[in-house]
Amino acid sequence: MTALETQIREKRSPQVLRRRRRVVAPRGNVFWRFIFPVLLVAAAVGVFLLWRVGTKAVLDSTDGRILDVVTDPALPGFEAFVDPTPTMLVAHIDDSGALVGVTVMARTALDDGGALVVLSPDLLIDIGTDVASGQTSVLLGQAYASSGIDQLRALVESEFGFGFTEVIELDTGALGGLMALVEPIPFGLSDNLVQRSGADGVDVWLESGVKSLDGTIAAEVFGFRNPGEFDANRVQRQLLMWNSWFGEIAEAEDLDAATLPFEVGLSPYLRSLSTGVSSIEAVPMDPVQMDPDALPLYVTGDFGDNWISAKALEMVPLPLSTTAIHRPSVRLLDGTGDPDNRLPMLKELVADGEVITVIGNASEFGLATTTLQYHRAEFEQEAMDIADSIGADLVFDATPDLPYDMTVVVGLDRAGS
Repeated sequence: MTALETQIREKRSPQVLRRRRRVVAPRGNVFWRFIFPVLLVAAAVGVFLLWRVGTKAVLDSTDGRILDVVTDPALPGFEAFVDPTPTMLVAHIDDSGALVGVTVMARTALDDGGALVVLSPDLLIDIGTDVASGQTSVLLGQAYASSGIDQLRALVESEFGFGFTEVIELDTGALGGLMALVEPIPFGLSDNLVQRSGADGVDVWLESGVKSLDGTIAAEVFGFRNPGEFDANRVQRQLLMWNSWFGEIAEAEDLDAATLPFEVGLSPYLRSLSTGVSSIEAVPMDPVQMDPDALPLYVTGDFGDNWISAKALEMVPLPLSTTAIHRPSVRLLDGTGDPDNRLPMLKELVADGEVITVIGNASEFGLATTTLQYHRAEFEQEAMDIADSIGADLVFDATPDLPYDMTVVVGLDRAGS
């Protein structure tokens, strides 16, 4: 007997307890004993039949055919949604909140490699002509200072032509905490890092030479800039720091402990770029002297623009739309029987500004010509331009409820291209 039952018994009088006796339950109503169970079973059967009818309705195509689910990628009718290439924009912030670095990252879906590109906060981005101010370009650092991470994101997206699946602001303290997981980090300084002292003097903060840095110091070096120093020098130090950091992660016995076992944020990028085949580069820049009394700023120039375009296609084969401009989403199907014929078309479409969301096979192989179907009337002009660019026959298929804007079917006329 529990303590609660004991208390209850103590509060009751012996007479009350002695008067209690078992009461026989009345016979159940005929409805609840016999009719209700039959209705319950019938309801269950009805739900099952409704599910079957609903499933059939979903699988019915617009012309009344029932579509089988094709799971073999080699067979006609196979289709699969594809995720965009994972990408990240990192805004590196110092203790004052100023932008000290910009890093663009992309990784493979299998966590075995990727690409990293560093940009200078002193990079001028072309914005056309702003009606209000008359400006034709803006510095990344100034844009961040005045309008925050959203404006920085829009400018970097405009340069690379793809959107980011993640955007983070990483201050010196947070960066140092991550670097501390694999400290010390070996690093070679080609020049002294100095700080101003008084009106005209300078003090050496960190001497040149090969160092073994703890995480906190490594993070400070990452964003450090000598008085009067060209920002291109800091960009080179950042490239070297990324390389050294990745090298230490790659040698760690426990990869999760060296990066933190998260599936979002910087951790999966650290694991992917450290252990796989990766490229770590800076955007080519040309210095421009805007003010004779100030340090030079930077532009990409024709060479840099071409480099970014080629790099973007290489590092992000399946891009996400930018936040400012909607890129038409495309379902790309092979109508030849050889899925390799899709690859050149995929590259052409991505280079042209489209987003691939579905890849698969046409309902039959041996189709003679490549076709582009656009499913929403508002995309007519874009569809005409794309069809002309890829040499496809244009067809309007008014099905605006589809989860993509256009369908491109590769025909035999593009086989082996």
